[in-house]
This record gives sequence, structure tokens and C-alpha cells, in this order.
Amino acid sequence: MKKAGDLLTYFFDQKTLSSMYTSSKLFSAWPSIAAKHKIAAAETHTRVVEFDRRVLLIEAEHPGWIQILQLKQAELVREFQSRFPELDIVGISFRLSRTPFTPSIQTPTPTSRPAPPEPLVEENTANLSDKERFDRSMKRLEQSIITREQARARGDFNKEPPKERWVKLHHEDPTPLNASTWTELKHCMLCPRHCGVNRTAGERGYCGESATLRLASAGIHKGEEPPITGTRGSGTIFVSGCNLGCTFCQNYQISHEAMGRAVDIPEFVAICLNLQNQGAENINIVTGTHAIPALVAGLKQARTEGLVIPTLWNSSAYESLEALSLLNDVIDVYLPDLKTLDTNLAARFFNAPDYPEYATKAILRMLDTRTLKTAPNSTLTSGVIIRHLVLPGYLEATRATLRWFAEQCKGRALISIMTQYTPPKNTNTQLKDAPKHFMNKQEYETVLGWLEEFGIEDGFYQELAPDSDWLPDFTRYNPFSSTLATAVWHC
Repeated sequence: MKKAGDLLTYFFDQKTLSSMYTSSKLFSAWPSIAAKHKIAAAETHTRVVEFDRRVLLIEAEHPGWIQILQLKQAELVREFQSRFPELDIVGISFRLSRTPFTPSIQTPTPTSRPAPPEPLVEENTANLSDKERFDRSMKRLEQSIITREQARARGDFNKEPPKERWVKLHHEDPTPLNASTWTELKHCMLCPRHCGVNRTAGERGYCGESATLRLASAGIHKGEEPPITGTRGSGTIFVSGCNLGCTFCQNYQISHEAMGRAVDIPEFVAICLNLQNQGAENINIVTGTHAIPALVAGLKQARTEGLVIPTLWNSSAYESLEALSLLNDVIDVYLPDLKTLDTNLAARFFNAPDYPEYATKAILRMLDTRTLKTAPNSTLTSGVIIRHLVLPGYLEATRATLRWFAEQCKGRALISIMTQYTPPKNTNTQLKDAPKHFMNKQEYETVLGWLEEFGIEDGFYQELAPDSDWLPDFTRYNPFSSTLATAVWHC
């Protein structure tokens, strides 16, 4: 009889065994790494669950833990890279656990009574360093999550009426949106993050939004594709928040920095009708995946009050098929991004390694429900335009995307090749692999050559213009230049 070690050696060579051993150490190292970086209690509420394509996947049992880890994402990547240089780790991605962890907080017996929470004391932080302030903020966030889990364990989390709890926590009144009737947000699974939080009660998942609809800007935009812009411009409405984490997002002020204002259904309807009255060719909803219930309710109400122009869904395509089904009755044209089919790039730049899987499924569903139709003035009234932003230095990812379009979408959708990538100005280490330059002429001509190679003729591509003059600034009433857009509403 052979020894167990001999059997392993028989089936696996030394290199494979070494790799398996290193991977096992990678998983077991997480508690010590979390402790070293002062992420209190993370070892019992988070765990490393997967290492694939050089990207670590860390699972958490509550969205708050994901927020904490994201704040320290760059330094955690460096720590893992330092401990395991042989694995060539490039990034960390996070997801919410679909199953609860083993409870670390025991439910008290009926005879015991939990100690009341310590009262909040205002601290004098005037003389603290930035690091000390950050550490204290992290500690408060961690404590609030633990307190919430203790309340769940005691069974009294839902004793307070949702509306009152919401107003206390976020100073937002959901009554105008009647959010309590939106079952889709009571255990939110609208996007592939599957956060599962009760947004009607004020809880927030990855997108950072409760059930309240928040908008940042609305105006008539003249820089979209010709069948979208038409002769009068597209009525764009920018929704606050986002379910992706693009490291070089051009709309970071509203996607990452929470800029925006809560609106109720009547105000949303008024914005749509105002855009129509100002001559907009269509209503163009930008990044609204996480706000689908409110937007659907608003668009349906707008139709009853006189909205007759087409409605467009301008999204990242990182959305579930169930969520898309809610849009069937209100959306005429889909404008999805297809950012990449490379899971490594999806994890590194968009914080979503499963983006290719969900985006392709979503786009194919869009194609099944909308065929290309135009009005007499050549504006699109139905159909799909698939947008792809070329990342300088990562052209092979673009080639794969164009091949997929040629095989799956040609003849059923239009393609829009965007060359407007702008290098990020900050030096965050998370962006160390981000392209450092605008798209150059050689890269531009290479991509155009691939369009010809794959026989892709129906669509659009931007002219090469290596500058950032077009970038929006949502702190202004008109975020764009006056030649590109006319403002109608601002937060």
C-alpha cells in the first residue's frame, strides 16, 4: 500500500503541489491580514472564497463590510502581493454572500437582557491627523454593522416602522415614491451584486442608494450617436449612484461621490415633460439600473400625462434578466455598454469579474425584445446600440469584443466605438495598471481595421480627439459645454 504522500506525488507533480499549498495559505492568511490592517471583526464576517485569473474574491455577509474593505482595497492588494509574490495577484473583488455565515453573535436567552448601546459622544477631532480621523470613522462604521447584527439576532430589528427608521437614518422621506410597495427593493437583487438588502427600509447595497430616486442633472444632449441625437438632441437624465465600480468613470461625481437630489414621481414626470417640451428627440435614462422600480413608475405616469417621445435605457449592461423584464413596457431603445469580455480586466477596472457573463446575457435579452426601427427623421424608435470604449494599451480586449459582436449581434444591433478614454488624474495605486495615455492614431487605425476584418458596417465610431474638454462637471448647472448640451434641470 502506498503512502498518501506517494499517491499525491503520483497524480501531481511538485510544481502543482507547491501551487496548491500556496493557495491554501492564501485563504488561511486572510484573518491575520485583516487584523494587521485594523479591520475589526472582519475575520468572522468576511472570507476569501476564490482565486481565479490572478484576482482574489472576498465574500462578506453584509454590504457594510464590503464598503470597509473597498476603502482599504489598495493596501490589501499590496499586502497580498507582498506575502504571495509567486501568485502574481493583480486585484481584489468583493461580493455579498448568498448564505449567512456561522453566527458569531449568539441570540440571548429569554431571561437575559442585552446591555443598552453606549451613547454616542461627540469627539473633539480638531487636533487629530487625517489618519486618526479615518481610523475613527472606520471604527464607527464597523460598530454600527455589529450593532445591526446584534439587533437582528435579538429579533427586534424590524420593530420600528420602516418609514420612521429611514427618516432617522438618512433624513429621506420615501412616502412620495410609495417605496414600501416595491417588493423588488425589499430584498434587492436588481443587479448581479445580489446585495439582498432592504432598501425600502433605508438599507444600502453596493450602489450606495436607498429606495429614493435621486437625480443629478437633466438636459438636451447633442453628443450622442446620430440616430439618438437627431436634429434636436437627446433628453438625458443622469441618475445618481451606480452598481459598477469603474476606476476611471467620467461621471464619478454622481457614481462615486453621491452627488444628486431626491425627487418624487411628480417631479420626475415634470422633468420628462419639460425635456419633451424643449424639443428633445427622446428621454435618455443614464445609469438607472439600481433605480428601476422608481423609474418604471415614473415613466408609466409620464405616459399618462402626455409623454410621447421614445424612451432610452443607457446602462453598463451589468444587470439581471429579471430586472430587465421590468423595463419591457416602458423602454423603446437600449444603449448598453459592452466594456470587456476579459474577466481579469473586469475585476481590475470595473470591480466586477463576472461582468462579461452578465453583460452578454443582458445584451442578448435586449436583442430578443427590441428590433431596429427608425422614425421618418431617421431617429431610432426601437432597437439596440451597443457601445464599447476602447482602452489604450488593451486593444486585444477590444478585438475580442468586436469578434463577439460580429458573431452574436451583427444585423440585429448597431455598434458604437468610443475613443474618448481619458487617463485618470489621481495616482491611486488601484489605478497603476490603468492606461496612461489617450488613444493614439496607430491604435485608432488598428481598431478600424478590425471593423473591416469582421465585416461590421452598421454603426458608428468617434473621431480621434485626444483631449478632455468634453468631460462633464456636475457641480455646474450645465455639466457640459453650451455647444454640447442645454441644461433643463440640476440638483
